[in-house]
Amino acid sequence: MRRPSVPIVLVLAAALGGCTSPGAESAKPGSPTTTGRPAPTAPPSTSAVARRQPAGRDAQPRMTTPRAAHTATRLLDGRVLIAGGCTASSCETGSDAATAELFDPATSSFARTGDLGDARVGHAAARLADGRVLLVGGFTATAVTATSEIYDPTTGRFDPGPTLRAPRADALLMPSGDGDWLVIGGFDGSASVAAVERLDTQAMAFVPATPLTEPRSSHAGAVLDDGTILVTGGGGEGPVVATAERYDPTTGGWTRVGPMAAARHKHAVAALPGGAAVVLGGSDERDGHGRYDSVEVYDGSTRRFSTSRPMAAARYKLDDAVAVLDDGRVLVVGGARRPEVFTPATREFRAVGPDLGAGWSFSTATALGDGSVLVAGGYDSRIELTAAAWVVAVD
Repeated sequence: MRRPSVPIVLVLAAALGGCTSPGAESAKPGSPTTTGRPAPTAPPSTSAVARRQPAGRDAQPRMTTPRAAHTATRLLDGRVLIAGGCTASSCETGSDAATAELFDPATSSFARTGDLGDARVGHAAARLADGRVLLVGGFTATAVTATSEIYDPTTGRFDPGPTLRAPRADALLMPSGDGDWLVIGGFDGSASVAAVERLDTQAMAFVPATPLTEPRSSHAGAVLDDGTILVTGGGGEGPVVATAERYDPTTGGWTRVGPMAAARHKHAVAALPGGAAVVLGGSDERDGHGRYDSVEVYDGSTRRFSTSRPMAAARYKLDDAVAVLDDGRVLVVGGARRPEVFTPATREFRAVGPDLGAGWSFSTATALGDGSVLVAGGYDSRIELTAAAWVVAVD
């Protein structure tokens, strides 16, 4: 989706709100109030702990703060770090956009942890090899940022990380295959970008890498079994695109693959066994009025896409709301009321789990390693946020 060069509040509304379902209200800009706070040194008080419920099938805990467009990262000890996101109505930054919390699967509850240094929405996050979590870029209360932060689970604090060479939000953060990380594409505050940066984890510094073949934001990607990275679709400086490209870590370069059958953005991609991937939903230039139920499967051996059976519901704004299970199946959550599970061998979808009450946009889905998935947050068709979460067990 093209984003004009306008004040950051309007840009954030366009990027994360945009068009919703037919008849729904569009995002309205307001006055974000947070610029970030340092992490507290004392443990969180008991008042910061969400309502506790026994762990189990489809348990419904609640986050400490309603949020969407946040990140959810599983830690080495099995807990899940929920960081940042929009926390005010209409998906504006809000006074809690610099907060973070931890989900504990043992108690099925959330508790506050240290605050981010900056409010962040539409950022990217990844767990590093040493167990710390890297947060990169995103929208702050006033601008797209080039800063990063690193969360240390042993202290519960966020500390400043290396600075990107240029600001960006809505980027992909993918492992490069050699222990380093790639920040791929995104939005710099006025336009989509093709730029790629590599985090040198030895020097802990970002360095230039080979750019994409074209600018992309609202794109989606996945690391495939062979270590290559597939990046698909998005809205560059023009229409939403059907193009796709593949990163080869042995050469450090990008080559075109596909294209897909449909131009799409705000979709999801999940890796499948055998170097394949599944592309799920998204929308065309009409955003909420052009949502897809369509599915395509990428074949790594031919580097082509083929259409597959559709999902039961049209879904978009679900890039972080799919989870690959240990057995290779894919749980699809975002954008519709009922989760679905995709079985690669049959290419069939089956409804699972509870009715989530709304088709939550920009929610997250995190596999917990025991066949269950944590689903957290998002906003509904009125762009009202939720603190609800679900632990969805998949048979």
